[in-house]
Amino acid sequence: MAEEGTIGHISKGHVHRIVDTYANSNQRQSFLTALQSTRDYLDILGHDAGVDPRYIQNLRRTWYNLGADGWWPWLQPIQPLVRQGLIAAIELASRDPDTGAVRNLPIDSYWMPIGDQVETIIAVSMQQVIRLLLTPPSPPPTRSRNALQPIWIVKNSGPQTVGNQTLEEVVVAVQGNIVTWQRKEFP
Repeated sequence: MAEEGTIGHISKGHVHRIVDTYANSNQRQSFLTALQSTRDYLDILGHDAGVDPRYIQNLRRTWYNLGADGWWPWLQPIQPLVRQGLIAAIELASRDPDTGAVRNLPIDSYWMPIGDQVETIIAVSMQQVIRLLLTPPSPPPTRSRNALQPIWIVKNSGPQTVGNQTLEEVVVAVQGNIVTWQRKEFP
């Protein structure tokens, strides 16, 4: 989840980094138990997972705001859906649904503001669980991101030069109109 809107197609964001770190720690089971309880979702993210109160406030104002000034008001409330997607990812990372075998796969989460609904896609391999949170596009960013991330996007971008930048990406390779961009985030 990003601290503010994004124009890109994928973002790890500060909140996902913190939530993934906590979900992949030895606190995974207690995190799952808290998420399955009736406790407030954002309280769990803040007090248990350690998400900074500034990010919690931002989530209340944007993602989970039920008013007309929140993001995607026609789809609210989305918090139960996002919460259940995280629960499902932790359960799939912890136990094979076919055999019941206990496992401890790492969870890797990303936000993709490319849909027309809010949904969580969970992909499980032998090495990891990927959680993709799809949403409609968000408002555009107002600040430039400057920390390079291990995310690359290869697309037809028209004429570009290595080093060209947007608020969220930098060109790292060019072959004709096929351009490889590296994603940037806030530190």
